[in-house]
Amino acid sequence: MKTLVTITLMLTGLVGMSQHGPHDRGHKDMSPEQLAAIKTKKMALSLDLNEKQQDEVQEIHLEQALLHQSKMEERKSREEKPSADERYAAISERLDKQIEIKAKMKEILNKDQFEKWEELQMAREMKGRCRVHKGRSARG
Repeated sequence: MKTLVTITLMLTGLVGMSQHGPHDRGHKDMSPEQLAAIKTKKMALSLDLNEKQQDEVQEIHLEQALLHQSKMEERKSREEKPSADERYAAISERLDKQIEIKAKMKEILNKDQFEKWEELQMAREMKGRCRVHKGRSARG
């Protein structure tokens, strides 16, 4: 009986590890334009955006997707890990970009839409944090 339980637990762990992660949703082979369009449509559904808002948000998403693609290519071409100063600069640049995007969204969206967008951003951030800490054991 003990062996059966052990085998069951091991198989459950293997099956769980073999599943695709949340980042592997088939987006890797899409162009930045396609990614921006999908992201905009999802946002339009959740925030009930009008056509003008969708066009403006589409531009922001396209800019983000192109920047992300160039950063990924740059990262792949590097041979060594970035230094502490380079990591600091990258994090600072990313946060500056987030502040800029938040300001643009505040201009585009009405008050209710912006509040809901902020809630969605926080939920997304928390989900990312949980994903990072998921594999780590609890320290007691």
